[in-house]
Amino acid sequence: MEIRQLCENEVQMAVQTAHEVFESYMRPYIRSPKEPEQFYGYVQAERLWREMHEGRLILWGAFDGGRMCGVAAMQKVCHITMLYVRPQYMGKKVGTRLLYAMCGYARDVIHQERVTINVMPVVAAPYFYHKGFGMIQNVALTDVYVPLEGRASAILPKSPEIVYKPRKVKAGFVAALTASVLVFCTVMMAGVTISHMVSDGLLTDYDYEMMQEDGETV
Repeated sequence: MEIRQLCENEVQMAVQTAHEVFESYMRPYIRSPKEPEQFYGYVQAERLWREMHEGRLILWGAFDGGRMCGVAAMQKVCHITMLYVRPQYMGKKVGTRLLYAMCGYARDVIHQERVTINVMPVVAAPYFYHKGFGMIQNVALTDVYVPLEGRASAILPKSPEIVYKPRKVKAGFVAALTASVLVFCTVMMAGVTISHMVSDGLLTDYDYEMMQEDGETV
């Protein structure tokens, strides 16, 4: 999965993705006829391209094998205007990674902590609550969206996830290691036994030298 900023010539692809997600997934949750009107009034290629061309909007895309499976957009004032993921990719943290890309850009590039979003449809609000957003105080509620805000540093993961990949050990290596350990233990035991025999007078120094010459010890 690749997450990256989009170019101006990819705006149409982003609009098409957002429209498909809205119709296939979000349409059943619409409560007000104003919601589709507001959505289609904003998510149109000419408007997004103009904002992007004037440097007021940044778009991100999530790609799987070259196919756009999610799209996100944030204005330079750190207001998120789009976050749409195809239904078949939901549950795979695509939306989360797009959200992290926007919050990381706000904190590290624009140097702003406060990130805002008007969540539509309203039923999507719990997702953003879970990610660290909260209601904007002293803002009138509407029947179209829920105004939320959050701190970029609080939304971003505290530390990068470290994945340790298991390494397979070849059977030949295990056999060779086992044999080496057995030989070492045998030599050590033989050395200890001979040492005790010499110290107890059961084996003379001359006998020990003769055993070495005959190859009975190492």
